[in-house]
Amino acid sequence: MKRLVTLILLLTAVITLAYVFQVPQPEDVKPLGEFYLENSYFGDYSARSPEVVTSILWDYRGIDTLFETAVFFLAIIGSLTVFRLTKEQEKEVKTEPTQVEPLPLPIRTVTKVIVAMILAVSASIALHGHLTPGGGFQGGSALAVAPLLIIAAYSKYT
Repeated sequence: MKRLVTLILLLTAVITLAYVFQVPQPEDVKPLGEFYLENSYFGDYSARSPEVVTSILWDYRGIDTLFETAVFFLAIIGSLTVFRLTKEQEKEVKTEPTQVEPLPLPIRTVTKVIVAMILAVSASIALHGHLTPGGGFQGGSALAVAPLLIIAAYSKYT
């Protein structure tokens, strides 16, 4: 049985290598890449990013990125809506004394540290998006986790 598995794996590897070395390199793709490299920097009209990917994203796809960010913020609003209190829970909060059992110290401490780290990382991703892959959408994605973590850790009803 081991020999059969070894033979099948070897045969698969040989066929894959033969296919990879037989496929001719596409020559018609090279001009497209050269076009983007030559036209990614528009002088005063561009993002002036030292990275081609970010430059293309900002200059060619700015509106698309804007709408992606809008969709993401709507998702944040939706998730915060899910975590809000119902009418009965609001009445209970108003009538009951606010004597909620506090979380254990390790959980409170770790939650605070993690939220601080999330804020720092998301700010770094958003602010350095013009130099490295990332930007507003990725920074917003990381930032959205912070309020959800706080609600999940400190809410009486989770």
